[in-house]
Amino acid sequence: MQFLKNFFLLFSLFTGIFSGCQPSERTDLNREKGGYFQHENDSTENRLKKHRNRHKRNRNENTNYTAENRRNENKSDVSTGDVPAKALKVLKYVREYGVAKSGYVGGRRFGNFEGLLPKKDASGKRIDYQEWDINPKVNGKNRGTERLVTGSDGKGYYTSDHYGSFVLVE
Repeated sequence: MQFLKNFFLLFSLFTGIFSGCQPSERTDLNREKGGYFQHENDSTENRLKKHRNRHKRNRNENTNYTAENRRNENKSDVSTGDVPAKALKVLKYVREYGVAKSGYVGGRRFGNFEGLLPKKDASGKRIDYQEWDINPKVNGKNRGTERLVTGSDGKGYYTSDHYGSFVLVE
């Protein structure tokens, strides 16, 4: 018992001493060189460049996903074409009931961070999007890359490559 009392006494003594320590000279030099607080001296442009590089998407050469599509709202990766029947069934159900079918994942907000879908409708109002899975959820199995995205403007978009490109569902 006496041992434990002595141990805790020494422990509290050491923690009190170390909590009052000043940063070492090496730490101060590191700060001056930009080691810890490098972002304070960076321009906004450099920080954005670093952020983009960290979060750069690896895209397949076959997709039409380009940086220009994200930056230029006039260009879009939305086409009209064939949409699988299962996507049409999901869209019909979503439009009718407003929720995902039992056993499917869906209804979450889709941010349109890729910038491939229109940001505003014809009247200039912002469009909010939701995403829906095309295939049912199976525990322990990947949900795949196919998704359906619906907008508050009433339009639906199908993607087979997980938001790399979209097909307008008519």
